[in-house]
Amino acid sequence: MIDYGKILQRYKPDNNEKERINSIVADITGRIREYCSEKAIDADPVLVGSVAKGTNMKSGDIDIFVTFSKKYEKRDMEKIGVRIGRAMLAQGIEKYAEHPYVTGELDGYKIDLVPSYRLEPGEKKVSSVDRTPLHTEFILKNLTEGMRDQVILLKLFMKHFGIYGSEIRVSGFSGYICELLIWKFESFENVVSKFARLSGKLIIGNITRDNLPDAPVVIADPVDSDRNAAAAVSLETFSIMKVASKLFVSEPSEAFLDPHPPNPKPDYRDRGTAIRLFSLPRPHVVDDIIYPQAVKFRNALMDILDSGGFGPVSSEISIDGDVQIVIECTRAASPVIRQRTGPPADSDNVLDFIRKYRGISERGPYVKGDRIYADVRAEPESIEEFVTNHLPEISMGRNLGTMRDKLVIVNPFSSNVRYDALDKFYSKKLI
Repeated sequence: MIDYGKILQRYKPDNNEKERINSIVADITGRIREYCSEKAIDADPVLVGSVAKGTNMKSGDIDIFVTFSKKYEKRDMEKIGVRIGRAMLAQGIEKYAEHPYVTGELDGYKIDLVPSYRLEPGEKKVSSVDRTPLHTEFILKNLTEGMRDQVILLKLFMKHFGIYGSEIRVSGFSGYICELLIWKFESFENVVSKFARLSGKLIIGNITRDNLPDAPVVIADPVDSDRNAAAAVSLETFSIMKVASKLFVSEPSEAFLDPHPPNPKPDYRDRGTAIRLFSLPRPHVVDDIIYPQAVKFRNALMDILDSGGFGPVSSEISIDGDVQIVIECTRAASPVIRQRTGPPADSDNVLDFIRKYRGISERGPYVKGDRIYADVRAEPESIEEFVTNHLPEISMGRNLGTMRDKLVIVNPFSSNVRYDALDKFYSKKLI
């Protein structure tokens, strides 16, 4: 029998911490009101997020929105909002999500001060962040204190398996989705049981929008019926949640509620394949901008290596520090015989392809399926040579592309240096 009370005691803020958080919030919101009053700014501070809803864990972030009247133009609202943030957080730095915002630290707590518009239920939003205060109101009205504890248990479970968080690099379950799951199924164990039995998609509620993008998890936002609140959840994280839930239902254990499971540094073992690490300096942009570009670069590398006959089979990405991409191939050198892919059979370019390769190909031109191909002989190239020769044509994204000439390709077995992406690659496992 799992002692959930003991687990909550370990991860839920105690009364002393709650008082400390309340004092910090009262100080900041009071100073914001005073600032707005002195400057005749029509805006109010609103505590949002898990702290406001009572679903926060120890030492969690504090999110405060500065909600503006809609009489302000978006650009003015953002500029004034950042100015307020800088006045409240002396060492704060400006970041950008949908709006620019200021993040900093106060008394050991990370504070985000985010400008948004004041929004009433049913009122049309200007940006997606504007509905966040409505999320807070909904959860406060619809979750009991006991259910909020269940949210914390669900968060711990998801953190254990690395699927908590809606940021692009995780593409997992946000705190709000955890809250909605408890609202729907009432307890952590009920949620896990649902996922363990689930076949196919998870659909909760009715989305009123007709052109909703396809998604593995669809949860109608109770405060905005046009929106899928779970749009950030990827098929992979959804699948991990299904498997993790099966594991827990099969063998319930407190270990699955450890948000920081042991993760010893792995050995870089020779797997009988060709593993290479591609490393670039990281541009000075936020994770949600650089990570999609790293994915784009990884996909382009996989495609180009596949075209060269190296047989890429798996990969891993890290953007902590440098941008690092690991790719595992079945072979370290390109084959002597390479297949050239021609146009579809009904294309007028077929004849040009035949003329180009007739007489010089080892085999063909020939038809396979609906396309024409030719097998040609070529000098073998290493992964390093092949990627370097094709680097100008590899798509990277705007920011990462500025670092193209700084690409370093590493064979992990030729040095004793550790790399984050390689640690992730060799450590990949559910339990």
